[in-house]
Amino acid sequence: MEFNFELTKAEASAILSAFIDENRCEIFDVTKRDMRTLAILKVPLDFYVDSKIMLNELGNVCTLTSSGKIRLVRERLNSIR
Repeated sequence: MEFNFELTKAEASAILSAFIDENRCEIFDVTKRDMRTLAILKVPLDFYVDSKIMLNELGNVCTLTSSGKIRLVRERLNSIR
């Protein structure tokens, strides 16, 4: 996912916890670049569609890619950076 501003992993977690159950999700690989933040969010498969809809409805946050493998998401984000 991409935040259109810079923030830390703790700040990203705080923002997401208002909308998504923290116990069901985990944030990986927070990277800041050009006044934005890229992060990988791991969610259970049964919650994937709902979480994607919720994230894309938030202002200043959007999803970029998804996969069942964190490794593949990392590779895709590296090509975006």
